[in-house]
Amino acid sequence: FLINDRNSVLLQKRSEFKALEPNRWDLSCAEHLTSGENYTQAAVRGLQEELGLKVGEKSLRLLRDTYRHSASYSEQGLVENELIRTFGLKASFGDLSFDRNEVSDTKLWEIDDVIEMVSKQPEMFTTWFC
Repeated sequence: FLINDRNSVLLQKRSEFKALEPNRWDLSCAEHLTSGENYTQAAVRGLQEELGLKVGEKSLRLLRDTYRHSASYSEQGLVENELIRTFGLKASFGDLSFDRNEVSDTKLWEIDDVIEMVSKQPEMFTTWFC
């Protein structure tokens, strides 16, 4: 999660072109590991690729250690079974240059508003976010 100096959290809306859960609000950044890469390295790479942010590994704070997310997407004939680790980054950031194939929009949310929306309209968010 990216958190600005006013404690608002940045969420990204997945692109309509994504195979799984398009047009849903998601974490600030989500990335899969590449061969030989650790979770922190993947997070740093993802921030650069998805949002155009260059950060160092030491600037990330572990928020939630590894947990498993599993979901079945029958329409696409896919099953997801992932190990996820969540990091936080408190930073000032201006305009973001995001990849439109990955992200259709970004928005700063008050944390209380995110909690309320997830409880009232969970379909607006990815299953791994909720």
